Amino acid sequence: MAEWRNRKTAWAFFVMGLALAALGEPRMPGGFAAEWKQGRNNTWRESGTLDEVYSSGLRTVGACLEGQGYALQYDIPMAGGGRVVQQWEKDGERIIVMVWEKRDGRTGLSWGVSE
Repeated sequence: MAEWRNRKTAWAFFVMGLALAALGEPRMPGGFAAEWKQGRNNTWRESGTLDEVYSSGLRTVGACLEGQGYALQYDIPMAGGGRVVQQWEKDGERIIVMVWEKRDGRTGLSWGVSE
């Protein structure tokens, strides 16, 4: 009986994973801690901190998104340095990502959907 429940639970997680993958939601890099999240009807979905210095964090975000099949379309450095806004595209869906240097030496990261 316990084996049947374990298989049923595993199957449910598998189906939920497929549903999430179909939604086109990107996975942020390991070490990203979301401080707030918003629902699907909002442009910005998550914002938080990546436990890396800015230059390393920016590379990590890029490598993570490229590894998921996203292609960088725009890379817009902001005035003063230490902050960039990017647009990424995958299968016709676009996301926007903002990466910035935090005062504590870590990297701020927000992402959302580009309409």
